[in-house]
Amino acid sequence: MKLIIYIVCSLLLFSCRNDSEQNREEQNVKIVQKDVPIQDEWQNKFEKQKQFLHGRKISSISTVLNHTPVSGNSVLLVYNELDCGDCVKKGFSIINKLDSEMVPNTFVITTTPNPGRHQLLYDYPKYVYVDKQDLIRKDLKYVTTPILLVLNKHKQIQHVLFPGVAPEGDEYEFMKYCLK
Repeated sequence: MKLIIYIVCSLLLFSCRNDSEQNREEQNVKIVQKDVPIQDEWQNKFEKQKQFLHGRKISSISTVLNHTPVSGNSVLLVYNELDCGDCVKKGFSIINKLDSEMVPNTFVITTTPNPGRHQLLYDYPKYVYVDKQDLIRKDLKYVTTPILLVLNKHKQIQHVLFPGVAPEGDEYEFMKYCLK
């Protein structure tokens, strides 16, 4: 009886096995072909959001920053606790680089009620502003976050970066823009 069960199980396992190398390669090619249009689609969505945001005024910024006086341009990292962890990490990394280059007026804004763990995790020593009412994202029509924004003195968006998903060239251009 055990022998019959063993034979049946062996036949089932053997019949489920697909050791055709050609089939595996065809499956991998199909997966890659499906991923490429998805990536292009997301890049197109991010580009449309950038165009939508450029020149837009964030009227709630002074409320969220507790009326902190800001002179000149400012750089904002806006994120949510549910955002992609690697993307948030990249955003903090860029803000930390800008701070190390003495770029004035860099701010981190979140809707997360307790941002202290993010400060520790991403080694960010400055204050993180909590946007309890999600005013910034309301002003921006709930744009994808995390997002890095450069604002001029009139609180209008001059440059946009989606950290973690933007091509390396975009990150370089963003840093160059902030450092000029």
